[in-house]
Amino acid sequence: MMKRGYILSTLCASWLVTQPTLAQENNYKCWKDEDGVISCGNVVPPQYSQEGFEEFNKDGLLAKKVKRAPTSEELAELKKQEEEAEKQKKQDADDQGLLNLFSTEQDIERARTAIIASIDGNIHSIETIVTSLEKNLEDMEKNLEDSKNNPDVPESQLETIQKNIEDVKYRLKTNKQTLQDKAMEKEKVNKEHEEYLRRYRDIKRRGVKPKSEDEKAAEDKAGENNAPPPAAGTQ
Repeated sequence: MMKRGYILSTLCASWLVTQPTLAQENNYKCWKDEDGVISCGNVVPPQYSQEGFEEFNKDGLLAKKVKRAPTSEELAELKKQEEEAEKQKKQDADDQGLLNLFSTEQDIERARTAIIASIDGNIHSIETIVTSLEKNLEDMEKNLEDSKNNPDVPESQLETIQKNIEDVKYRLKTNKQTLQDKAMEKEKVNKEHEEYLRRYRDIKRRGVKPKSEDEKAAEDKAGENNAPPPAAGTQ
C-alpha cells in the first residue's frame, strides 16, 4: 500500500511539473489502463471511468477515491444477497409471531380443540334448526295439498300457505348453506393448526427461541432510528 502511494505521489508530482497551469486551477484524477499503467489528467477517459480512479487536489493530496463500478455478475449477486436477507427477515418475524402465540405443541392442540368445539356447537344448533324446518315444511306442504282439495278454503288462504312454504324453503336453504360453510371452516381450522404444528416443530429443530422483552424493545428502538424522516410540511 505504501509502495503504491509512493508511486502515485511520484506520478502526481511529475504531472504537476508537466501541467502546472491546469494543476493549479483544477483537481486532477489518476487511473489505471488495461495494462495496469497509472495515468493522470483532468478527465478520466470513458473506457476507464468504470474501473475506478483517485482524485487529487492542486496540492497533490488525495481528495476523493471512486471505487470500481460493480460488474453485472456482482450486481446479480448483491441482489441475490438482498433477497435472501429479506427472506430471512420475514422468516424471523414469522417464527417470533408463532412463538408469541404458542409456547408448546400442547398450546396449539388446545387452541384447535377450543375452536373446533365452538364450531361443532354451532353446527349442532343449525342442524337442530334444519330438522325442525324440514318437519315444518313437510306439514305445510301436506296442509297446502289438503287445502287445495277443500272447496271451502279461499284462494287468499292458499296464497298465504304457499308464501309461508316459500319462506320456510328459503330459511332451510340458508341454514343448509351455513352448515356447509361451517364444515369448510372446521376443515380450514384443522389445516391451519396442522401447519402451525409443522412450523413449530421446524422452529424448534432450528433452535429458534422467543425473544425477550428487552430484545423486542431494542429492535423497536432500532426500527425507529432507521425510519425515514417525515416529509417537509408534515407534523
